Amino acid sequence: MWSTRGQFNTRDAESVLPTGQYVYGMPCVSMEYIVLVRVWQPYCDRDTRKWLHGLGGNKECYFNLSIGVYYISWLSSVCFPTIVLVIVLMLDKWLEAKIKKLTAANEKAKWWYYRSRVRRACMVILVIMYAPLTAVILQSFACSNTVPGDFVMDHSQDVFLYDQSQTCDDFIFQTVHFISTIYLALAVIVGPGLLIFQTLHLRKWDLLNKNMALHGYAYESYTRRFCFWEAVPMLRKLIYIAVTDIFPFTPLIQISVHLGLTAVYIILVVVGRPYRKCTWKSTRNIRVIEIHNGFEVLANLSISLLQVGHCSRC
Repeated sequence: MWSTRGQFNTRDAESVLPTGQYVYGMPCVSMEYIVLVRVWQPYCDRDTRKWLHGLGGNKECYFNLSIGVYYISWLSSVCFPTIVLVIVLMLDKWLEAKIKKLTAANEKAKWWYYRSRVRRACMVILVIMYAPLTAVILQSFACSNTVPGDFVMDHSQDVFLYDQSQTCDDFIFQTVHFISTIYLALAVIVGPGLLIFQTLHLRKWDLLNKNMALHGYAYESYTRRFCFWEAVPMLRKLIYIAVTDIFPFTPLIQISVHLGLTAVYIILVVVGRPYRKCTWKSTRNIRVIEIHNGFEVLANLSISLLQVGHCSRC
């Protein structure tokens, strides 16, 4: 009944994680789409200049940020998901070794259930941290040699855009760039791609139900047809952040891209209905509703209104 790879067969999987029971999966509301628009301005607007003048600040500022604040943001966004991932990997190995030592089927099913819960919790944290991790990684490459000259006051050296008193040629910034490059390649770009490949591979060989306890954290909230959907919002956030952080496009271009992606995403959710149906049990009957798809559409409609509000001030 048990394979040498630590997985159990379809019957055991269904006894622990029945099909359709755990459908909440990843958050499908506004937390996933907090990153909306950050408009790059080549000058401080009138209200900001008045506020800085009252505080005795620099009226010619571009960004009133200290390098200490940026380092704290970078370290927290990079280290927190890394620490969580390391802890979960160690805990998962311990659970795997414990399951192999058990002989009773009921005990194995119980500990497989615990293992699936740990993996699901890890996936939720990593999905939530994807947006801030992507943002700080892309921001770390914002130097004067990668952005237009209009956004840089000091052209005598290669300076960091978020604190133009700091040069990108320093050792500490080179270290940040090196670490950010690794995370950019593995977590930001390759991560969603591997998620799509893994789910499509399991679907092709009809292993979605069999591996529900082991890999269900990646697709249990979605229908079989859209088992890869978890990576779609991640790629969407990557495009959002790229438009606002890689190159300082005009506010109109930023808003147009964001509104366009939001509209396309809403249409895909309405037409495709990627989320699995949720069952609500009452005293008389069981109602099957698509609450996840409804919440997803509602959340994105709210985001589109915020984006339109930003556009009205462009």
